[in-house]
Amino acid sequence: MIRPRWLAAVLLLFVAGSAAAEEEAPSSCIVFADDVASLGTQYANMYFDWAQHHMNRHNWIAKQRGKAGRDLDFDILDIDQQLDYMLAFCTEQPDKEFVDAVMSLYQEFPVAE
Repeated sequence: MIRPRWLAAVLLLFVAGSAAAEEEAPSSCIVFADDVASLGTQYANMYFDWAQHHMNRHNWIAKQRGKAGRDLDFDILDIDQQLDYMLAFCTEQPDKEFVDAVMSLYQEFPVAE
């Protein structure tokens, strides 16, 4: 049988270890910038695909709520411009998360009519 003191000590170590791990984890902006710099185009494309899905999802949600979404036309910002925008955002604000870069990019597109 586990004694309550031992159980409390184990739980305290687990919680303290989890909090320390969270504090040391780099932001997803740093991870994105590092991945693109070291792993190249394949990883940039995976991030881009996720970003496109996320922005399209926001458009779908806006439509469901009767609001206007954004015009995500590649003639406005092409793939390279979008990747450059997100990379610049994350390089300039490494403490932010990648989703913040995506949502900032989303705001750059004009409101759809």
